[in-house]
Amino acid sequence: MVTINLDLSEAIKSNFKQNLPFCAYKKPNEDQVILYTQNNDSLNKITNFKESGFVFIPFNNVLEGIIFPKDLSSVLYYSIPETEIKNNQNSSLKTNNSQEKEHLVLVEKAVNYLKKDAVNKIVLSRKQCFQKADFNSVKTFINLLNAYKNAMVYMWFHPKTGLWIGATPELFLSLKNNRFKTMALAGTQKKSDSIIWQKKEQEEQQYVTDFITGILDKENITYHKTEAQTIITGNIAHIKTEISGVLQPSFDLDSLIKELHPTPAVCGIPKESAKKYILQHENYSREFYTGFLGELNFTSFKNRNKRNIENQAYKNSNKETNLFVNLRCMQIKNTEICLYIGGGITKDSIPINEFKETTEKAKNLLRFI
Repeated sequence: MVTINLDLSEAIKSNFKQNLPFCAYKKPNEDQVILYTQNNDSLNKITNFKESGFVFIPFNNVLEGIIFPKDLSSVLYYSIPETEIKNNQNSSLKTNNSQEKEHLVLVEKAVNYLKKDAVNKIVLSRKQCFQKADFNSVKTFINLLNAYKNAMVYMWFHPKTGLWIGATPELFLSLKNNRFKTMALAGTQKKSDSIIWQKKEQEEQQYVTDFITGILDKENITYHKTEAQTIITGNIAHIKTEISGVLQPSFDLDSLIKELHPTPAVCGIPKESAKKYILQHENYSREFYTGFLGELNFTSFKNRNKRNIENQAYKNSNKETNLFVNLRCMQIKNTEICLYIGGGITKDSIPINEFKETTEKAKNLLRFI
């Protein structure tokens, strides 16, 4: 890998000018930005996850997912640009009474449904748009790169579908040859010096853990899971359990992805019942929000001879997949910015608290716009 000396901002602006599909991104805890650019404006749909390329998959239907194929794309590497981060701690999402009331009614209906039905959890979200004439997408992206070291930070663009920017803390699935990692991430509260998790948040996170391990048990896949732990992303705390193991060489990635997506962290449990409820009651399309994105079947090389790093004969190749749930994201349409925000609802949820949680989550992006 070679880090080039050209300016990342100028390279992104060049892609916009040429209307070339691209994704600029930084994986969690890495110190370089990858600029992955498709060399034409064709819209390529995913077929079976045997392809190689950068994928962007929506919430509702994986077969509507978009791939920038590896053989039609170029890859460049950049250092993270240094910047004086714009961080407005007082930034908040301005909602009117009707928007608040609409979400409170949505949550209240779900709580009543959960109390009398066999569904344990439903993740409900809302979309809120506002105008910002002086919005600078590249500067916002660079601010997020510097602010969120432990997140997948990205800027994704296709001239036929639009522009998305996000900073997500949640790994969907990573594979290196046949070794896999995933995580159960749920439960939310505002960052503080003393974080205490209530029964509602603990149950919410446990549903996600049980869902993932249940799939692995059904497929007779050996795995290890960590103890639940608190992680901080921006001004938000979550509960996380890491799950890892080894897949048999004959495993079917396509089937595994379709079983896992969408997880209870973004949909609910049982999955199909929760998804049906979401599609019937949210009254808007999530599009790529709570879908997933990232590197699919990339080939990487591990060098065996450090004295001669250019000698490919001494390298062994690995096939890698690194996919992340599309949380903490915004969609940009000219001067309109649309934020997608949500939270897990259980029978113990309090509607006004759930609404406040969405406004708190919105600050993760708003403070850096």
